[in-house]
Amino acid sequence: LSGRINRLGFRPFFSKEDKRIADRNLERLGIAALKTSCYRELSGGQQQRVLLAR
Repeated sequence: LSGRINRLGFRPFFSKEDKRIADRNLERLGIAALKTSCYRELSGGQQQRVLLAR
C-alpha cells in the first residue's frame, strides 16, 4: 500500500480499491502468504519481491 500513498490526498485512509490492488499484486508475485509477516523476518528474496509489490 505504500506505493499508493501519493493518491491519498487529504484522506488518511486507503480505499477498498487500493487494498484490492495491493492484494492482487501480492498474488501475482506469489507472496500473499507473507501479507502479515514482519519485513525483517523475510529472506532476502522475499524482501525483494515485497519491494517489487510496492
